[in-house]
Amino acid sequence: GTSLLSLSLLGVYGLPPLMSLSMYKVGNEGFQLGGLINYLKAEKVLWNYALPLVGIGAVAAFIGGNIVLSVDETLLSKIIGLALFLFVPLSVFNPKLGIVARTVGIKSKTIGYCLYFLSSIWGSSFAIGAGLFNMINQTYFFGMTLLQVKGTAKIPGAVKSIIVLILFAHAGIVNWQLSLIFLVGMFLGSLLGTVYTIRIGDTWLRYFLLVTVFVLSIKLIFGY
Repeated sequence: GTSLLSLSLLGVYGLPPLMSLSMYKVGNEGFQLGGLINYLKAEKVLWNYALPLVGIGAVAAFIGGNIVLSVDETLLSKIIGLALFLFVPLSVFNPKLGIVARTVGIKSKTIGYCLYFLSSIWGSSFAIGAGLFNMINQTYFFGMTLLQVKGTAKIPGAVKSIIVLILFAHAGIVNWQLSLIFLVGMFLGSLLGTVYTIRIGDTWLRYFLLVTVFVLSIKLIFGY
């Protein structure tokens, strides 16, 4: 995912983990906005889901941003990694998952919202793996296609990053000069990247997602 690549690259430059995470949160605002422009044009944003996810994500972001220093990151990484790993056989045996939009019931949506709340706490704390986990959650429990998930996620994603960023700024760990450069880069990358994502469609995106999920799950479980 984007967070894994971004945080890994920032770590190469010797930045402290929390500063790297704060830079990613600033850059993520550009990433969400750049992608949202194209997903709105392609009508891939489901507003009936986006607005509830904003409220749930905001609460989760506040919790996650406050506990980032107190949670056992290693244990949670393994839990998220295992959940991601289980998605691979789930998707293989359900080839329409994420490709064809489905109508789901209240029970399914309730489970999806609960899982989104938990994954948003994780994402607001350590970021890695949360986006992929949410894609799994929303295709399965909300019946969305992959492109609908990516489009709908942009709005609550931007709100969550702002809340965490406020907490980090209050703690004095944000390097604004570097972060704003990172924001411009992620905005341009997202703006260009979503053009190709929409063009290749849900089917090819599913294959890419399967490979990415498998590799990331192994990394999180075994710490490679």
